[in-house]
Amino acid sequence: EPIQEFGYGFGTQKNERGRKLCAQMNEYFHGLVETGEFEVLKAKWEQSDGEQCMDTYSFSGEAGTLRIATLGTWSPMSFYAGDELTGLFVELAYGFCEAYGYTPEIDSMPYVSEIAGINSGEYDVIADNIAVTPDRLESINITDPLFTNEVYAFVPGEAVEGERITGLPAFCASVADGFERNFVRENRWFLLRRGLFAGLRGIHLRDLPQGH
Repeated sequence: EPIQEFGYGFGTQKNERGRKLCAQMNEYFHGLVETGEFEVLKAKWEQSDGEQCMDTYSFSGEAGTLRIATLGTWSPMSFYAGDELTGLFVELAYGFCEAYGYTPEIDSMPYVSEIAGINSGEYDVIADNIAVTPDRLESINITDPLFTNEVYAFVPGEAVEGERITGLPAFCASVADGFERNFVRENRWFLLRRGLFAGLRGIHLRDLPQGH
């Protein structure tokens, strides 16, 4: 059984503009779910096999520029196809910008830089899997969960049929606590992604980056 289930969304600054953006993105994402478009996008990127398959978007810019940070190394969510940054996260961000009148400026960077950039005001949105935890919500706004993940822990050693690992409950509690604090950014233990269907009934999250 999973030791814990986590929800993830996009992040915005912890200010009035960030709250407005978060509300707008929630409205946009819920609309995608209600029309079935979210499932279509997930299926498309699930089958993309690391290739570029993003639709074409146009941006009016009437609402201004949206500075977006994303990882850029996680196929099919956010990655480079040649010199072009693409993936499901990028397409969700571009679709939102088109619908709400923003012009996107998107950069790729490590997770720690994403958080630092949103906290410093350099970026407006993190288009990445941001864990919805009380600690994280103290510093940034996070959309309603777009994705979920069941977390499993492995203890090294041989499995013996009929025997139980007596220390597992305490171990699992410790792992869950560390996961919530650090969003699985430290490679100290392993996650089992059992078919890993993520969020809103599921995209298979493949190739979870090390340390992400």
